[in-house]
Amino acid sequence: MTVPKNEPLTLNCKADGIPEPEIKWFKNGLEVPTAPSNPESHRVILPTGSLFFLRVIQNKKEHDGGTYWCEATNEVGTA
Repeated sequence: MTVPKNEPLTLNCKADGIPEPEIKWFKNGLEVPTAPSNPESHRVILPTGSLFFLRVIQNKKEHDGGTYWCEATNEVGTA
């Protein structure tokens, strides 16, 4: 997917389970920092589990390009 810089973006993730799974997002193998736990982040995990970017960043210091995936985890397992 190609997104113009400074535009918003939503990456969808959907998981159901009992108990309700916790969704985590990863970029190139590392967990993606998100608000509110990281107040400086421009990304947030929505209640649906999707990853929302307030704006896509691409500069010398930081960029959002990479391979993303989500993981859903509860006491039963991870998917």
